[in-house]
Amino acid sequence: MAIEAKQTNIKIGTLSPGMVATDFLRKSLDEHNRKIFNILGDKVEPVTKFLASKVLENQDNDAKIQWLTKPKVMWRFAKSMISKRDIFK
Repeated sequence: MAIEAKQTNIKIGTLSPGMVATDFLRKSLDEHNRKIFNILGDKVEPVTKFLASKVLENQDNDAKIQWLTKPKVMWRFAKSMISKRDIFK
């Protein structure tokens, strides 16, 4: 689609929110998966605020807007060894 829209004012791209703790998810996770989500996941509010601002400022076609990047994943796993997060509170 991005190729087809290249000569227009329409911008096509991808959004990658990563792992977001929704109400549905809170009710369905087992203890093991909850631990992973507490390391990598985020609450809805900061993710949507970030994505919305990046979409509004984007001028590029085929943009890839990503919240949970590889460096952030590595940082979160390293940090999880010394401090615990609970995104479900």
